[in-house]
Amino acid sequence: MTLTAALSEGYHFVRWTEGGSEVSAENPYRFTATSDRDLVAHFEPDVSPRTSFYFAEGYTGKDTFEEYLCLMNPGDVATTAHITYMFADGSTKVQDLPVG
Repeated sequence: MTLTAALSEGYHFVRWTEGGSEVSAENPYRFTATSDRDLVAHFEPDVSPRTSFYFAEGYTGKDTFEEYLCLMNPGDVATTAHITYMFADGSTKVQDLPVG
C-alpha cells in the first residue's frame, strides 16, 4: 500500500502515527497491508520569517492621538525597517529606520 498525506498551503507533513505511536516520518508511507489499520497524518504550520507587516490604526488625524510602533529584530544581523505612512489624502511618506 502507498498512503500519501495531502498537504495544505502553510503546513508541512511531520509523521504518521497509529495508536499514538509513530510508525513513519515518510510521505508517502509505503507498507504491506495484512489487516485494517488506523493511521493518522500529523502536520505543523510552516513558520518562516515575515518580511512585511501591516498596521491598521484607522483614523489618527486628531491632535490628541499619538502613534507608536515598537519594532524588534529577533535575528543576529542588523536590518532596516522600511515604514510607509499613509495620510488622509492618500499621499504617503517613507521612513527607513535601522533595527539592531
